[in-house]
Amino acid sequence: MTARTRLLCAHRDASPSLHHHECGKQCIPGLSRNNPVEQSPSLRFLRLLLLRSELPRLGLRLLSLAGTILAMVSFGRECLAQQLGEKLWEFNAGMIITQPPAIATDGTIYFTTSAPFGQNNKIYALNPDGSKKWEVTGTAQSALSPTLGSDGTIYIASGANLHAYNSDGTRRWTSAALGGLTRTTPSLGPDGTVYVGANDRKLYAVNPDGTQKWAFDIGQFLPRISLFDFSYPPAIGRDGTIYFGIQDFMFFNGFFFAVNPDGTVQWQVFVGFSVFGPAIDEDGTLYFGLSNGTLQAFNADGTKKWEFVAGGSLFNIGPLIGPDGTIYVVSNKLSAVNPDGTKKWEFSTPALIRTVPAIDQEGALYFSSSDDRFYCLNNDGTQRWVFKPSLPPPPFVSGNTTANIGPNGTVYLGHGNGFLYALRGGQPPATSPWPMFGHDPQHTGMAGGNVTLRITSQPKDLSVVEGDAAEFSVAADGEAPLSYQWRFNGQDLPGATGPVLSLRLVVLAHSGAYQVVVRNRVGFVLSRQALLTIAPGAPFVERQLPDDIFPGTKLKVTLSAQPHSGAISYAVEEEPPPGWVVDSVQGGGSYDVASHKVKFGPYFDSNPRELSYHVVPPVLIQSEVASFGGHGSVRGVDSPITGDTLVRFERVLHPADLRPADSGFGPPDFRLSVAEVTDYGTAWLRGETWPVPPNPIPIDYVTRAAALWVGGEIYAFDASVQDEAKRWVNRTKQQSTSLQSLARTATSGAAPGQNIVIRQTPGVFVPSEPFRVTLRVTPEAGIRAYAVLDQPPAGWSVTEVNSGGHADAIHRQVRWGPFFDQQPRELSYVVMPLAAATGHAEFAGVGSFDGGSVAIAGAGKLPASSRLLFTPQKPGGPLELRLLGEANAVYEIEVSEDLRNWTKLSVITNRTGAVQFNDPENAGRSAQRFYRAIKPGREP
Repeated sequence: MTARTRLLCAHRDASPSLHHHECGKQCIPGLSRNNPVEQSPSLRFLRLLLLRSELPRLGLRLLSLAGTILAMVSFGRECLAQQLGEKLWEFNAGMIITQPPAIATDGTIYFTTSAPFGQNNKIYALNPDGSKKWEVTGTAQSALSPTLGSDGTIYIASGANLHAYNSDGTRRWTSAALGGLTRTTPSLGPDGTVYVGANDRKLYAVNPDGTQKWAFDIGQFLPRISLFDFSYPPAIGRDGTIYFGIQDFMFFNGFFFAVNPDGTVQWQVFVGFSVFGPAIDEDGTLYFGLSNGTLQAFNADGTKKWEFVAGGSLFNIGPLIGPDGTIYVVSNKLSAVNPDGTKKWEFSTPALIRTVPAIDQEGALYFSSSDDRFYCLNNDGTQRWVFKPSLPPPPFVSGNTTANIGPNGTVYLGHGNGFLYALRGGQPPATSPWPMFGHDPQHTGMAGGNVTLRITSQPKDLSVVEGDAAEFSVAADGEAPLSYQWRFNGQDLPGATGPVLSLRLVVLAHSGAYQVVVRNRVGFVLSRQALLTIAPGAPFVERQLPDDIFPGTKLKVTLSAQPHSGAISYAVEEEPPPGWVVDSVQGGGSYDVASHKVKFGPYFDSNPRELSYHVVPPVLIQSEVASFGGHGSVRGVDSPITGDTLVRFERVLHPADLRPADSGFGPPDFRLSVAEVTDYGTAWLRGETWPVPPNPIPIDYVTRAAALWVGGEIYAFDASVQDEAKRWVNRTKQQSTSLQSLARTATSGAAPGQNIVIRQTPGVFVPSEPFRVTLRVTPEAGIRAYAVLDQPPAGWSVTEVNSGGHADAIHRQVRWGPFFDQQPRELSYVVMPLAAATGHAEFAGVGSFDGGSVAIAGAGKLPASSRLLFTPQKPGGPLELRLLGEANAVYEIEVSEDLRNWTKLSVITNRTGAVQFNDPENAGRSAQRFYRAIKPGREP
């Protein structure tokens, strides 16, 4: 078989996955018109023939670079909708969330929690990615939804106080007690005045510095026996008039009030039910909801225009106004009402709807229901998607909060389970007269947000080709001076502070959403998000590699450059695999050693060129796959080099094959010589480090190399073989079959269990007393080579290793081999136990046969023992004895003359493992005596 490689073409192993979605069409999951697909071999081409036939039907445009999918662009809302409603992140606040969050213009999310009885609530600030910015512990009373000032101040009503916090979470001020518990989320006037209602039946006006401006007493207009209270945050008209409704808990009556900015009453209207709202239209019309399930429209002077019967009942939910002028009211269900008071449509959920919807620029409505689901409707009343949060096991607090919409269209809502959720929405908040609770994401309650500022011309979506220019513009009317700040994907663009945003040279990274914030002294407005879609620059360089690539062999790489006719200049950068040696660069190119790149150009024309260079792969390939990279550049826009990219080497050299071209010339021949095998085996035997990993050298690699040498020296690599060392198989020079055929016919070693290595040792060991370990090796028939290693206990010294074995002190092993035969052998060595050895000593080892290991059987765990020895006795002197045993152990020495009756002679401590003592009573005796040593507490 020749040593050729497989060139992996880009479409190998790729298979598109088409799924059905609620949109009713087939879509590629995870793709949108501004989300480029990550480049990877598994996505290349994506069966281009199939996709190209499907794309027109799916309404998709494929942006590709010679088969590499870079972006899937959807021009139909159906395919884009498949991602809408997905959970982007969740934040666990630990306490229930009953109030809607407020969203700053920079995307920061502010919300409060409702603490259990006796605990304090908390105020949180989160970054747009869901990470916590800060948290502040509030009061024991429940806190209402935050309101955000144009200067970044955060206003929160809690208990009988109004609190102001800086954007970093530090407290700015706390107002003096208002005289009653606060009942409404604060609203802001054009001059920064903060308005909040309390249960002492007063509307308070507080200056931006926390001092009280005035208090409007609604009690002067009400019966004394009534229990009136505020039912909804005040709404501020364009002229600064404060509108609000109240409710009577005793008689269920209600009033509309209009109060001047100086605290004097303008007018009031009595109705027989609790009042919620209002929402203020562009022409000054006021829309109120009543607890009897009616929507009522009033002129700015307090005269009634019309009434719409929604049915059901309203519960602390005010009306809204959509971009097309539709009025929405919730009375157990959601009703859409035309500006003339006639019904447009209605939508119901399996449970009651008890929250205020939020509307985006496309008119989509976001709201939650008592069924613990969150809904999104199109402006025609059809359902777009539903989100159901994960709920803990009972008991838990059910219910969602009112939603809010961030500048990038993300939808935020809290839940009784203690989590704040961020969902993928569609567009930013609507700029309609009253699109959500508190009018805007900051809950200012000001009609129009900034009545003297509005956008008259919105930025438009653009589709351009990489390298072109792109320009967005906005037009606005309002009190001068106006300031502008453009944003890209929700982040401010430095220096982009004019009505026109010009991008001179766009690249793929510029794809995304662009939006502008327009400000004046009163406030700000947000434009719609305009999408910039960028088609990648067309590739113009193709790489060609030869069919046969060998390690250590020079090969030619050809790059065919075909720039488009309008190109003024172009250049090419090629990146060969790391470690490959570059040579002979042609076509006016050069090799940059520092960056390991081959560089061609720049060429100041559009002429096609064939560029080339030579490269040599390393002789020792450490990876089966190598890849080429690089790109061409026209007008400063990069595009990848296409064509042959990946090289897979079907064979990898054995680590022992340090001299692959044994003749000294030509390509590697994958041949193991006797010198290489013996060198490799010797390095293993002595525990030396080998120049090529793995290290330490595995014993199976050694016996496999020896077996390959015995089996014919020439070998191939088969990655399909499961046993790592056995992936190298013998072949002959005449063989031209595939590696799979070679793997089936090559000798791969004996089956496990048929090769036997048995260890023989004494039954016990005595500290400081050496003994011999014997290993009896019986290879099975047909074995070509084997080796053995044994590992005595740590610290034990080894001597007298037979059969050419070696004691490797570094790895604490005794090694023999490799033996290039199948002869049985008896291997042995002498081992000296430590003087302090106790308990049991364990031996461990393996025998390796043709690349496969078996564990050494037989004696492997020896218990410790002791021994008494006599020393030569001097004439007439006492008997001398020597005790070998556990160091620092205490022994009782007993003596007997008949081996039946024993008496204690002495007690000794064996401090070093060997101790000398004598028996003075035995001096000059002729009768025999017997001795034994016993550790106290043990049986003799």
